[in-house]
Amino acid sequence: MRIGQPVNRLYVVMSSSRSFETKITDAISKINKGLGAYFGKTVGPTCVKIKQVDESWFVSTVEELIQEFLSKSDEGLQTLLKQYSVNEKGAQLDYANKHLKAFKAWQPSGDPKKDIRAHLLEVDREHVDVLAKRVLDLNRELRPRVNEMRKQERLLRDEFTELRLMLKQVDDVSSAIVFRYTPRTFWAFVLTLGQWV
Repeated sequence: MRIGQPVNRLYVVMSSSRSFETKITDAISKINKGLGAYFGKTVGPTCVKIKQVDESWFVSTVEELIQEFLSKSDEGLQTLLKQYSVNEKGAQLDYANKHLKAFKAWQPSGDPKKDIRAHLLEVDREHVDVLAKRVLDLNRELRPRVNEMRKQERLLRDEFTELRLMLKQVDDVSSAIVFRYTPRTFWAFVLTLGQWV
């Protein structure tokens, strides 16, 4: 029976080399020791007044805190490692890395019930379809109004152009009349102009 080989749907835990739990425990204990040493260095300068009152008590209390931290974190780590059966899962990963060859890269299944990306894609498509339909409906609804407004705008522009032209003609006529006629002859002209209209 080889390490990492399935036996009754369970994997044999590594025994010849260090187990995954041992590797994790060693790494975490190094980190915790480093944290404890850092705490021991930094707490002294920050608590100078307390340290001056009773230095031996202070040092022993800091050491007790560090030891308590290390023991509690080791206990918690062991509990976690047992709870999640790290050795078995590590052996499975090790076996898979050595023996299971995949030549094709992993791809999502594409099933919206199993794959969140496919589900989101489906939701996005539905949302885009709803938005496209709404835009099309609004376009159909607003297009006649826009055409009517453009038509009215053209009519107003034409009217405005005609009024400007008439105003220019009136200005030309009035300036010609003012310079040629005296006030008396001007009023006579206006009266005759009124008869034409």
